[in-house]
Amino acid sequence: MNDVELLAVKRSNGFSFHVMSDGKPAYQQRYLNVEGFRRVTDGRFLAVAKDQDGQFHITPDGRPAYQERYWSSLDAIGLLG
Repeated sequence: MNDVELLAVKRSNGFSFHVMSDGKPAYQQRYLNVEGFRRVTDGRFLAVAKDQDGQFHITPDGRPAYQERYWSSLDAIGLLG
């Protein structure tokens, strides 16, 4: 298992983000919701995130993996190649 897969999800003040094993935030951004990181077919680790515009995937540094937003993260599966 990779360290990225071990990042925990924390919820605070109505927002979600990932924290490292020492409890420090893994990145500065905050989202309405995030899920755990998973390895996708091209070897990257991505997590589902949600903001006011919809759902998408983020990289371990908290940045969106792409600009598009979807009603469901399942709609974005084809982007993960």
